[in-house]
Amino acid sequence: RAGVVVEACDVFRAGAPKPEYRPLANHVVLRHADGLYSRYFHLKQGSLRTSVGAAVSVGQPIAASGNTGFSSGPHLHFDVTDSTPTETSLLSVERTATQQQRAGGAAGAGATDTAADATDAAKEAPPPPGLVSGTVKSAAAAFCFALPPASSPLRAPLVLGDPPTADSPLAACDGAVVLLRRCLHVDFVDKVRRAEAAGAVAVVVVNNKPVPAVHTMGWGPAAQREAPPGVPAVMVPLVEGEAMAEALQRGEPLVCTLSGSPHLGRFRGGHREARAAACAAARAATPQASPLDPRPGLPF
Repeated sequence: RAGVVVEACDVFRAGAPKPEYRPLANHVVLRHADGLYSRYFHLKQGSLRTSVGAAVSVGQPIAASGNTGFSSGPHLHFDVTDSTPTETSLLSVERTATQQQRAGGAAGAGATDTAADATDAAKEAPPPPGLVSGTVKSAAAAFCFALPPASSPLRAPLVLGDPPTADSPLAACDGAVVLLRRCLHVDFVDKVRRAEAAGAVAVVVVNNKPVPAVHTMGWGPAAQREAPPGVPAVMVPLVEGEAMAEALQRGEPLVCTLSGSPHLGRFRGGHREARAAACAAARAATPQASPLDPRPGLPF
């Protein structure tokens, strides 16, 4: 089917039937006019013949099958889904003028200069290394259905979590988006719940794997028996996340703008919300995990 390329990865060389290879598959994802996605995985490195944003017609070659990622031999994994991780959320980050910048600008300026001039100058400054035009690739958590619409996004200052992995209750971060690090010893849901308890309005989790792709944060059967967190959460790639953390550590104030992607839920008139409601009702009625769990990217 014809579509538009929304994801394209061609950086991985090897594959093996080992868990650590799961995120290391070259892939292409197409978005179709009806809101469905076609996904092609385990592609051969160096075979990519398209790019993100390109229109693909029926019969057009896009790549060669290969053996990258979680794979025991050359083959193509193909599926059709109602969403893909990078089109579940929209996240942008921008620098703002610090109080010192504003004060310095006002002290050295003439009578016609204002604090707004310092703010404009700060906006013209380049974003932190690793950020491209302020837009950061992100993926909404599977347990998160609180993302605001793109027409009225959440906008709040970004702060570093303390502690950064949320392995204990977080320091107060009222009204802020908190940046946390992925780790092996704290579940995603627990991270977000601790951030919510500390007053955060949203959570950005930095991946701990040096891969360009981002993945949906899931939750285990035990977490599914409880109510999901009430604040949105997204994951960002390691490079971009580290750039954000380093900028904050240097004292550079950053502001996040976060919303749901306008592409999420387009297929069949936004049936994902109904699936989410069914999932919540099923969890309330039984102590076991619901098979209706509406994880982004779930094939059907």
